[in-house]
Amino acid sequence: MPFREGVGIRSSRVRSAAWAFAIVGLVGGFGPGPVPGAAARGQQATTGAKPQDDRARALELVDEHRDLEALPLLEALAKANPADREVQERLAQALVTQSATVKPEEGAALRRRARAILVELKKTGDLSDLSELLASGIPADGAMPSFSTNAEVAAAIKEGEAAFGRRDFEAARAAYTRAIRLDPGSYIAALFVGDTYFAEGKLREAGTWFERAIVADRDQESAHRYLGDTHVRAGRPASARLCYVDAIIAEPYKRQTWAVLARWAEANKVRFGHPRVIPEELDPTEAGGDASKAKAAAAVKPGGPDDGRSEWHRYAEARAAWAKSKFKEAHPAEPAYRHSLAEEVDALRQVARAIEADVKSGRVKEPHPCFAQLIRLDKDGLLEAHILYARADAGIAKDYEGYRASHRGELRRYLSTWVVPFEPRTAEGPGATSRR
Repeated sequence: MPFREGVGIRSSRVRSAAWAFAIVGLVGGFGPGPVPGAAARGQQATTGAKPQDDRARALELVDEHRDLEALPLLEALAKANPADREVQERLAQALVTQSATVKPEEGAALRRRARAILVELKKTGDLSDLSELLASGIPADGAMPSFSTNAEVAAAIKEGEAAFGRRDFEAARAAYTRAIRLDPGSYIAALFVGDTYFAEGKLREAGTWFERAIVADRDQESAHRYLGDTHVRAGRPASARLCYVDAIIAEPYKRQTWAVLARWAEANKVRFGHPRVIPEELDPTEAGGDASKAKAAAAVKPGGPDDGRSEWHRYAEARAAWAKSKFKEAHPAEPAYRHSLAEEVDALRQVARAIEADVKSGRVKEPHPCFAQLIRLDKDGLLEAHILYARADAGIAKDYEGYRASHRGELRRYLSTWVVPFEPRTAEGPGATSRR
């Protein structure tokens, strides 16, 4: 499950490695935009500069997307202090940028080196979101993934990437737009055109192209996330939140999408997290999978009030019925049983409705706050969304695309009202609301 309140951000699967690497492209769009005079600062001689000054300047250059200018400094810093993880990560990112500006065989060698740096770092600690994508996305042989099955389109985008790496944004746009003329529906080309404008600080133009990419494929997360970044840069936090929510709807089991929304919530001092719908002591997933502990906790203390836990047995009974026969009845084409969305909904719904009936009859005076939230989600039609985002395992995740096809509104409503609720204090001005 990607995120649970009080637990943190997790991911149960990622997109294919080749596509993850392709979508990262040349590491554009992840940091602040260009700063006037940055090129001149990057070209200043470093004679007599203190190592700490060199480090600060190198990191600043990478944040400004001036990876090639930062590369000599990063090489020297990494050699002088191999234990500096941040420098090592930035070096790997800069090597990937450089790889698109040289001959294919040289580029593959640079990407292999970048991958080796990140794989080694991962052995001793966590990587940043971008480095994680690169580490998992760069193939072992360092091959550059194809940006299109159309050779001409792929060549044009590759040409654009090389120009982007040199910060020649006009040449990059020319190459990307040539790719779009060849393939008007190219998601990646539209995304990269927008990224050139974003790198130049031209937010309106960037947003237009990111929206075009979303029209091409709304179920890829990057364009939603990049569009959210333009709103953040323009001071429109409410619009950014909508974009980051849509990024999760596009790819909910990718760590990056939840991490970005979590950072937005922290920056805007907004509560962020899924509601807990089962008391912690009853939930087998919180008891290390020990169902016996959960069963023991469900027993009502003699003489004590029942807060609904006496109905918890229905959860295990419903799931057992699905494992025995109901799954096969519901999914006759599937060769083997798996935990499904329908099963989890049925099991939790039986508990919710039994407790609700107990409250109406007076047998339960006041349900546990977690059960109260479970009942509310069920009545609001958002139980499926909660399960898909907060309680999904590999089996349940297989049902996500089918549910999303006809329930995108429920998914957005759950994320917007339960996970990251937000009321902007001031109007954001014209064009603030996403047109999607």
